[in-house]
Amino acid sequence: MENFNHSLPGIAQIGYCLCENIQPNIVLKHLSGIPVGVFTEITPVRFFGQPSYEAVKEYDNNGRKVLCTLKFVSNDNIPLHKHLAFVITDASGTSFIIGSRERPYPVVKSSATSGNPSGESNANTYEIKWSSVGMPIRCAI
Repeated sequence: MENFNHSLPGIAQIGYCLCENIQPNIVLKHLSGIPVGVFTEITPVRFFGQPSYEAVKEYDNNGRKVLCTLKFVSNDNIPLHKHLAFVITDASGTSFIIGSRERPYPVVKSSATSGNPSGESNANTYEIKWSSVGMPIRCAI
């Protein structure tokens, strides 16, 4: 069994866009070696601390899947009721996309924390999970 674990230290930017605005079949294009471009508006997300990104290979029903997980803390309100894809850029300028136009869509979870009475602001902890084949998907923005 082949081990696969991809983590991305030094996340410099996070943004999101609607899955319906992404070009179709980006997973298949990525698997075929075709460059993937994101040609839609990406809404930037302000975050605190150090976000984490990890892609881990798992075997499910005799097939290979990769589970991508992105976690970060932000005081931005991200629209959880829509199907969103996330674009992350590392410190070297390489971008990756989490999500596609087709199902399965990324699952976005949010938990709110209130700040201390001493003046800390409220913040949301976001966790995005997406399971598909052939990831992580590099993209051009």
